[in-house]
Amino acid sequence: MNAPRANKRVTLIGPRVGMTAAAFHAHWSGPHAEIAKDLPGLTYYVQNHVMRTLWQGGQAQDLFLGIAEVMFADPDRLLDTIATWPRRAELHEDEARFLGARIGNWTQHPDNPPRIAHRRMILLLCGASAAAVRDAVQAISQHAPCHAEPVLDGDAGAIDWIVFVELSPERIAANSMRQMLSVTGPMLRHVTEVGGSGLAYLTYTQVNRLPFDRF
Repeated sequence: MNAPRANKRVTLIGPRVGMTAAAFHAHWSGPHAEIAKDLPGLTYYVQNHVMRTLWQGGQAQDLFLGIAEVMFADPDRLLDTIATWPRRAELHEDEARFLGARIGNWTQHPDNPPRIAHRRMILLLCGASAAAVRDAVQAISQHAPCHAEPVLDGDAGAIDWIVFVELSPERIAANSMRQMLSVTGPMLRHVTEVGGSGLAYLTYTQVNRLPFDRF
């Protein structure tokens, strides 16, 4: 059996000191996205903006307001490609304007994930076994499409698993959605039992590029 191969970069980001959440989201989704979308070889770029924290367990530190997902046509040449990119300095200068905390993770993106929704619950898990995560995903899938991605290489303080749950709030009454997303609700109660530590975020999603955009 072939070893899992990392093909996606998932970066957890927070605002620089003194920056409001509103200013962070506006800058990330606007000026920064316009630069980042020009990265050479970029095939997938999704911004997940944190609306609120649904659960914080164990020793997890709640430092983040955004979760960025990027994929490239040739992941193995990513660093070499960016090193020669003419806008590299411009990108770094812009990052300094709004970024504070940042933790990068290389994950394995599945071949056929569920369709991305405008609202998502994203789970960041550390210390949970693969079997426990699989069981939690199976239970959550009874209520909403979801998938788990193992972290194959991460920065210090990174996590072991990232679970993406696709929500459709426009089809669900507000009271029902609040119950579904509560810690004792039908989805998160399975996550709190997996062990280790973690965070659950409710996000709104901005899709800047998907693979078919390149053709």
